[in-house]
Amino acid sequence: MRKLRIKAVIIRAFRVIVRSVAIACSLLVLPIADASETSGSIGVLYSGESTIHESVIAELEKRLNRILTIGGVPRVVRYDNEQLPLNNATHSLWITVGLNAALQTKSLERRTPLVHGLLPKLSLETFLKDVDGSTQSVTGIHLDQPPYRLLNLIKLAIPDARDLGVVLGPSSAESLPELQKHAKRLGLTLHIEQISDQSELIHALERVLQKGQVLLALPDPLIYNRFTVQKILLTTYRRRVPIVAFSAALVRAGATLAVHSSPEQIGRHMAEEAASLLRTPDNGRFRIQAPRYYSVSVNRQVARSLGLNIGEAEELLNSMLELEKQHQ
Repeated sequence: MRKLRIKAVIIRAFRVIVRSVAIACSLLVLPIADASETSGSIGVLYSGESTIHESVIAELEKRLNRILTIGGVPRVVRYDNEQLPLNNATHSLWITVGLNAALQTKSLERRTPLVHGLLPKLSLETFLKDVDGSTQSVTGIHLDQPPYRLLNLIKLAIPDARDLGVVLGPSSAESLPELQKHAKRLGLTLHIEQISDQSELIHALERVLQKGQVLLALPDPLIYNRFTVQKILLTTYRRRVPIVAFSAALVRAGATLAVHSSPEQIGRHMAEEAASLLRTPDNGRFRIQAPRYYSVSVNRQVARSLGLNIGEAEELLNSMLELEKQHQ
């Protein structure tokens, strides 16, 4: 009897182990979806392993999995650049995160809706020039804050400022017409220098700071990069001129204020656009959008040293949101 009980225990244990291994194996193969399994789902293609990409994708998955389920199973499938060719998988919609991922979609079925995100505006516009918007729904969400948003922040946070200094490079010069239009609407005067080489930067900066009460920083890799940022921050600080910038990293480095979008906010926006395309397919909808969600950051220590009394970041953000509602 004892031998029989031991044998029964061994058999039960063996069955548990077999079931566990089977479950584990099924979990391992779930992300590798073939064409028969991916219909009705969303494919997410990303450019590489980074904290920023992971944060965007995690937010995408969290929001999309709430609304996109088949038999109670979330149907968001990840791919990286090592899992090509993508035509082996058929999805109802594709999302790309980053420029390299966007470039890979040129090989996809042309009627599949696309949502691109986490690209600089100029890169996105250049890439989408070749896309046929008449047969495919394409939405591109870039990283750059629209100029009016930065100007609204200046108007609210530093209301006495009337003269703004701006140094433009080849990519940020594209924003000049829009910048001028909104500056005129807000009663602000722009003092602009345009450069085509990094060697011209400091002289151009000195000239705009002679009249500018605030330096408005627009994203441009020629002007704001790891080789130039410290020089710009030191020059403006010595002149006692605040910088209003486009990233939280610049505020941590010494800029006074910034309006910026986090990876999670970009992910949320992309998820909403993807859901909209799934609900209402529209072959021919072609849109390039600025970030819908954003935050404000303030460097209190720099503001105090410049003698500026700037409101709380949350209050500034709420006021900016209200202004945008009024001008929609």
